[in-house]
Amino acid sequence: MNKDCGIPLSKLQVDGKMTTNNLLMQMQADLCGIPVERSTMTDVRALGAAMVAGRAEGVAVWNLEEQAKQAIESDVFLPTTTDEERDSRYTKWKMAVERSLGWATTKKSVAMTVLILEHSGVLAISDERYRLLASIPASWFLITSFTMLVLSVELGRKQQN
Repeated sequence: MNKDCGIPLSKLQVDGKMTTNNLLMQMQADLCGIPVERSTMTDVRALGAAMVAGRAEGVAVWNLEEQAKQAIESDVFLPTTTDEERDSRYTKWKMAVERSLGWATTKKSVAMTVLILEHSGVLAISDERYRLLASIPASWFLITSFTMLVLSVELGRKQQN
């Protein structure tokens, strides 16, 4: 993070639904090597939007100087790993990423194709069969979605009666 923003961070302030997970917050502190500060207010974005709107020219219903004096309670997660352990884990993670590169393939699956004998005696992959089998998930999704829509409309009518 220091490389990305150019300013060393002394703490990481977090909010949002995922911050209710203590394990995730502790892992974040361990991975970053800095304290993670979680507000007791789960979603501070709404408060921030209200504060900015309240300070708009002509509105001025929010005094930020007064609010700054009132400390918002927060939980703080301190890093429990050493710099050496953190660097070691990061190095292992980078190695795992390197090993995983190239796993995705653009080749057609042999299981989804059939070899056909052309008139020249050369075996080739049937594109028609591949396209047919590859379209099944989309077709299945559309059919089941339409069926569920019809069922929900019918059940809604029965409940109204």
